[in-house]
Amino acid sequence: MEDLDVKIVVTIIAAVVSFVGLIIAKDHKISEFRQSWINDFRSDVSELMGCLNNIAAKFMLADKDPATKKVNGVNFIESAHELFNEAHRLIYKLKLMLNPKKDHELISALDAIESMIMSHDKMAETGHFTQVTEKLYLLSHKTLKSEWTRVKKGEVVFQLTKWLLIIGIGLFVSSYAIELYGTIVIKT
Repeated sequence: MEDLDVKIVVTIIAAVVSFVGLIIAKDHKISEFRQSWINDFRSDVSELMGCLNNIAAKFMLADKDPATKKVNGVNFIESAHELFNEAHRLIYKLKLMLNPKKDHELISALDAIESMIMSHDKMAETGHFTQVTEKLYLLSHKTLKSEWTRVKKGEVVFQLTKWLLIIGIGLFVSSYAIELYGTIVIKT
């Protein structure tokens, strides 16, 4: 009968170890995907910021109409169309990477940037450019920090499994110690 108990305990331990290994492997893969997302997001935001700065520099250096003192929009767009295309591509890519419910502030910041680069008056106002790009920077930083914290902590299932495993081991060791203590007390 005692051999059967040992076999059952060994089988249960093997099943628990397999289950825990499966959860750890799955959550490790999810963490890898999250880290990749963080790296891609950071790269795309920095590319967009560089693109926006290039657009702003071209705008400041663009030829102005002598009568209106405004930049000739058609000539400016023709001279910077590649930058505009790249900026729009990055804006849409970043929007697709975000969760519309959770990241609505950041999506709004991207919308404001898109609106700014399409408006002569907004581009001419340097304070507006600084305000919108700074907001994008701060919100992106906040998003990256929250995702990095999530990667460090691990997925919820991993955290739950870890604590259940710790509690289970604690209970097992405690019950073994109590049984051992009971055996020693009975013998004496």
